[in-house]
Amino acid sequence: MTQNTREIACAILIGSDGNFLLQLRDDKPGLLFAAMIGLFGGHREGDETFLECVAREISEETGYAPSAKKFEPLVEYQTRYPDGTSVLGHYFVLGGVPEEKLTITEGTLVSVERENIVSYLARMTPATAFVIKTYLDIESGRD
Repeated sequence: MTQNTREIACAILIGSDGNFLLQLRDDKPGLLFAAMIGLFGGHREGDETFLECVAREISEETGYAPSAKKFEPLVEYQTRYPDGTSVLGHYFVLGGVPEEKLTITEGTLVSVERENIVSYLARMTPATAFVIKTYLDIESGRD
């Protein structure tokens, strides 16, 4: 990783009822993509793998600590933030998440029924919208 590249790992959380469990980002001055809908996850620390990172971040941000083995890899995505920083993200899917057991520590939980998820795309961060669309495309191919 170079000094101007951030490496992140995030996950689409799918609740036990099939809803998408997303994060409404805080509305703080200076927070990138403030008040937009994103995924739970965050920056890699030290030499941890992307999988170790996503498991740690989900635990820290939701209070739910599933085994890293339960995360399914979905897509790798590289983009550039508005401030010019390059971002490399590894995105995962975690199903069967018990919504009632989550304790959100950053932002606010947004639970969206599968049939309504497309109507939320315009409110999502660019990376989140890309990852959700990728997931939906893959899922539609499995029918």
